[in-house]
Order: sequence, then structure tokens, then C-alpha cells
Amino acid sequence: MPKSRPLFGSIWHEYEVAIAFANTGKGKSINSYQIFDAISKGHPVLGLATTKSKVLYFDFELSSRSLVTRYTNDNDEPYSFSDSFLRAEIDYSTIDIHSVSIENGILDQIEADVVKHKPTAICIDNISFISANNEKSKDALEFSKGLLKISRSLKVAILILAHRPKSQDISAPINLDHLAGSKALSNFCDQCFSICDSVQGTDIVYIKELKNRNRRIIYDSENVIECRIVKDDKFLKFEKMGIGIEADHLFKVQDKSASKLDDILALKEEGLSNVKIGEKLGISEGTVRNILKKEN
Repeated sequence: MPKSRPLFGSIWHEYEVAIAFANTGKGKSINSYQIFDAISKGHPVLGLATTKSKVLYFDFELSSRSLVTRYTNDNDEPYSFSDSFLRAEIDYSTIDIHSVSIENGILDQIEADVVKHKPTAICIDNISFISANNEKSKDALEFSKGLLKISRSLKVAILILAHRPKSQDISAPINLDHLAGSKALSNFCDQCFSICDSVQGTDIVYIKELKNRNRRIIYDSENVIECRIVKDDKFLKFEKMGIGIEADHLFKVQDKSASKLDDILALKEEGLSNVKIGEKLGISEGTVRNILKKEN
């Protein structure tokens, strides 16, 4: 078998199925358009190697008009994508988006387009549209099997974009459990990486590898790729800031505890009881007692 070549450095190679996930509005599509643009032109992306190839982007989120807004400058001059970058979007006049068979119909069309255009890599942006219940393991499992079959039988690399549930604690380090439908989706992919929020700013994100079946994970919690979301004239993209530590981008829960301890000690000096301190700070008497116990 031919040796696979890089599409996104060591993170994702030819013939592999990868998943990238993030909170809504944190740049999943921005990053994936940037990766696919780089592959279609054979340019590195965020300092990572690519291999020049034809790509096909299935865009189930952005309309053509939204795309124009993202990739046009203030003088209405559009960005020039390569002829090797093909894009498809849903023709809503031809489908019933409420049909239970929509997933199978879209899978069939994806397979037909891959056979017709012969791309090296395709992007599914994103799985939430295709499988509305992808957070349920059964639905995610079935659709994942269909994409895996396409990848293996047609020898095409697939990048699947997915969401991170909003209820997850953003003060904790990111892991596979933060992926919606994690048990089914993460089992079937070869690679998984996340685009994560940062406390350093709304335009700051970091990329962290979570799974790589075929190569050693490089961009772990001690080596995350730090990026800023910028618009470079006509192109909305991630601009690499450097390599950093994930902890620097998380809320420091311990800082809140330290602040709370200071407040408790100050009220203690005023002669207040644990019950009165709790009432003033909006916490229980037991919490006050436990914090003081840890301090002693």
C-alpha cells in the first residue's frame, strides 16, 4: 500500500478519517477552509505540511452569500480559491430536511460525488446537520459507519466537523468526552482534535490533539497550537501565535477558591459566624467550614 502523505501535518494524513470539534462560533469552519485551501494549493498551514491535492468540501452550514462575506475584502474583491478546491452545498428545493431518510440520501450523494470528482480529501461541515441526533450513540454510530465505508472503499481522507456540548465545563482540560456523541464518533475515527476556547480573548483559540491511531500525538496539553482569528485582507483564517500550555487558556478555579478564602477570613475577623458568612457570600455554612478546615 502507498505511504500516506500529510494533509495537516502529523495530525491528519491521506486515507484517514479525522474529527475536529469545537464550541459554536469558535472557528471550526474557518480552520477547515484554511486547511483545504492550503491542500488545494500545496501550501503549509499553521506551520504544518500539506500535500497538494484536489479537495471537495461539503458545506451544510454556510450559504454562498455568507462565504462571499468571509472571503471578500472591503473593496468587494474576492479571495481566489484554487480550481482544485470544489465545494458543494444543499439545494433545499430538492430535499425534505425533516425526512428520516435524509442521512442515507446525503451519504449516497457524497459517495457519488467522490466517485465523480476523485478528490484526495473531503470535509463534512458539519455532522450536526446530517445527523440531527448525532449526540445519541446509535445515530452517530450509523452515520460514522457510512463515512468510514466511503473512506476505506474509495481511499479518500475525510475531515468531519462536530460540536462540543455547551454544558461542558470550560475550566477543565479538553478530552474526548467533550465531543458530542463521543463514544460512537471517537471510536470510528483515526484522528481527533479540538479547537478550544481561551480565557486570553474571544479571538484566541488553541488546537489540541486528542487521538491519533497512526502517529505519536505531538500537540497535547503541553504543546497546544495557539492561534488568533484574523481577516487577512480577503481571507478569514487562524494566525499561529506559537506553541503553548493548555492550562494557560483555562479558567483558574483555584484562583476563585483563594479569593473566597480571603473573603471568609476577613469576615471571620469581624466576628461573624460561619452561618452569617455563608449568607453574606451566598454559600452554605458547610462550604465555609470546609474551606476553613483546608486552610488550617
